[in-house]
Amino acid sequence: MKDHHRVLVSFGVLIVLVLLFYGILSNITKYTGFFVNGEYDNNEKKFARCLDEKNILLFINSAEGNDVLKNLNVLDFAPQFDIYNCARDNAICLQNGVNSFPTFLINGKKVEGNLDITGLSEASGCRLVN
Repeated sequence: MKDHHRVLVSFGVLIVLVLLFYGILSNITKYTGFFVNGEYDNNEKKFARCLDEKNILLFINSAEGNDVLKNLNVLDFAPQFDIYNCARDNAICLQNGVNSFPTFLINGKKVEGNLDITGLSEASGCRLVN
């Protein structure tokens, strides 16, 4: 009977740990905008498709563009942006009046700073349902 009890307790602890893990992952997504699993769920797919339909330009200014991109709050949605590095091609930045970085140009509206998921949602008009 002791072995049976240990198996049930172990199974219960495992279930609690799995639920805790998924709860932590969902809170990371909810509060930071980062998606730990690397794949979009259905709402995120709709959000990404909506972003694709928008004309979103992202301007950065760095010799090491990848380092800057890693620090974006909305890194998971970077594939939906047209990214320009002003350190390499300043003409487009001057053309769009960009002088601080990062700067997003969303449907012609300039938004300066490192947007979080909520800011990106508001600026783009795309809604992410959590």
